[in-house]
Amino acid sequence: MGTIKISAYSWNRFLSRNLYIEPALLGLEHEFSFEGYSIAISLPTSKDIPSEDELFKTPQDDYRLFRISYNTWKEVNGHKIPVAYWIHSVDVKIKLVDTLSIPEDMLPRHPNAYNLITKEQQDHLNALADEYGQIAEKAFDLWVRIMRWKCDNSSIGRPEIRGVNSGWGTYLLEASSENRIWRGETVIRFHRSKPVTKKEWNEVQVALQEGQTSPIYYDLMFDAVEHMKIGDLQRSVVDLAISCESLLRKIVTQNLPIGLNDAMTNYISNAKINWFLDKFFPQILQPPNALIFSNMKGKLKDLFQARNDIVHSRKPVLITLNECGEFIKVTKELILLGSGYLGDNGG
Repeated sequence: MGTIKISAYSWNRFLSRNLYIEPALLGLEHEFSFEGYSIAISLPTSKDIPSEDELFKTPQDDYRLFRISYNTWKEVNGHKIPVAYWIHSVDVKIKLVDTLSIPEDMLPRHPNAYNLITKEQQDHLNALADEYGQIAEKAFDLWVRIMRWKCDNSSIGRPEIRGVNSGWGTYLLEASSENRIWRGETVIRFHRSKPVTKKEWNEVQVALQEGQTSPIYYDLMFDAVEHMKIGDLQRSVVDLAISCESLLRKIVTQNLPIGLNDAMTNYISNAKINWFLDKFFPQILQPPNALIFSNMKGKLKDLFQARNDIVHSRKPVLITLNECGEFIKVTKELILLGSGYLGDNGG
C-alpha cells in the first residue's frame, strides 16, 4: 500500500441565522487571510434551493432543515420567482498549511479509515481537525460581525433568543367558575428584514481583505438592539452607553494635539464622560456638525445618567420601550456623526 502527499483543506458548516440575501449573491464566497490561514466562506448555490413541493409542505419553523429557503416571490408565467433568500448555513473552508501524507487507499474510502493508519497518525489528524475547527469558528465570528457592520443589521448570525411571551394573550376570568369572559387584544410584532445587497457583500470582502474588524461601538450598539427586542431594556441601555462612550473617547484620543505629554494625555483619557460631552468632543467639531451634536447632547446625557442609575442605584430603575428606542436612535446618530472623524467608516 503506497503513501501519497496531498494538499487538503478543512471544512465546517455554521448556522447563519437571519441572513437574507439578494438572488444575485447565490454561490458567492468571501476569501481572506486570518491568523496566517487562507479562509473561504461560501453561500449555498442554486442547487441547494428546495423544490416548491418540499418547501411549501414544510412548516415555516422547520425551514432550518434546508440550507436555503424563501417566503417572498413574484409570479412569472405561473412560476414563483424568489425576490430574496434566507440563508440558514454557510460553509467555511481553510487551506491546510502543510501537505498530508496518507495511504493512497484512504482516498476512495469513507472518512476515518482507522485500519489503514497508525494510532499516532490518527492522533495527528484529530489534532489537525481540532486546530482548524477552532480557527474556522473564530473566522466565522469575525465574518458575522463584519456582515452586521457593513449591512447595518444587528440580527445576522444571532443565536435564537426568545422572550417570555408564549403567544397567549391576557384573559379576564370570573373568579369562582374561572369562565373566560374577555380576551385582550394580542399584538404580533414582526421584525422586517432587508436583503444583503451585492454592494454590501463587496464591502465585506474589502474589510476582510484589509484585516479590518467591526468597531466595538457598532458591536455594542447591535447588542443593544437585540436586547431591546427581547425586552431586556436595562442591558440595552448599558450597552448603548458604553458604545457611545467608547466612540467619544476614541475620537478625542485620536485627535489630541501632536506632542502632548503623557501626563496630559492620561488625564484626558481618564476624564469623566461629561467632560467629553461638554469640553473635549465639541472642540473637534466644525459647522454644521457642532450644531448637530449640540442638538443630541441632551439625550446623550440622559443615556449616561440612565446607565449610571442602572449600574449604581440601589432602587429599581424603570426604562420604557420608548426611552430605549430614543437612546438607540441617538446612538446611531452619534456613530454616523463620529465615523467621519475616524476614517474607514469607523474601523
